[in-house]
Amino acid sequence: MSLPARSMIHLRSGNRRPRLRAVAGPEVVLRRPSVECHTPRRLSESSTADLAGVEMPNVLLQSFDGKSHEIAVLSFSWVVYYFYSGIDAEHSEGRVDGAQDAALHRSYSDEKESFAALGVRVIGISSQSEAEQLETIRAHRLVHRMLIDPACQYARLLNLPVFEVDGRTYYQRLALLTCDRRVAHAFFPVEAASRNPSQVLTWMRVHGPGPSA
Repeated sequence: MSLPARSMIHLRSGNRRPRLRAVAGPEVVLRRPSVECHTPRRLSESSTADLAGVEMPNVLLQSFDGKSHEIAVLSFSWVVYYFYSGIDAEHSEGRVDGAQDAALHRSYSDEKESFAALGVRVIGISSQSEAEQLETIRAHRLVHRMLIDPACQYARLLNLPVFEVDGRTYYQRLALLTCDRRVAHAFFPVEAASRNPSQVLTWMRVHGPGPSA
């Protein structure tokens, strides 16, 4: 049985024929991505490029207060979604995930006026619980929108990179710059978290529409 057209995402890769990738319908139960424990699932350079032009699946994500937010409603004009692990520093097993997350949050907060000048909204996403994300918001005094995806729906639907620690799934750091819900550019890997916001801003200044009126 063929899938309806609205249930497919078109992936672009150079001049090759587009590949069709089915998006799970309401009847499908989302499961956590299957990965080796403690082993990152890396996006290749080509698969990262394939994300350009892909539509962000319209899923419901929650904020720390339990409210649900529809991605289609949030994704008008330009939005940068930055994904972070949210892992506790003391459980990062020496990988400095916690410290890098902190640097990522601070840098996006420091650049809030620059993003606003270019008409870009900033939204942070992790697989944290509501209580964990509230603590993150308070610790770093974040004012941009933060959402939680505990089932890692986007990892499954867009093949985003994750890793597992003690049976729990976490996102690897990456950023998706979108326009009207379609991915304009994917930033991965994010090896220097503090520089990721400036990388996004540089891309916008070169390829984007310029300062908002």
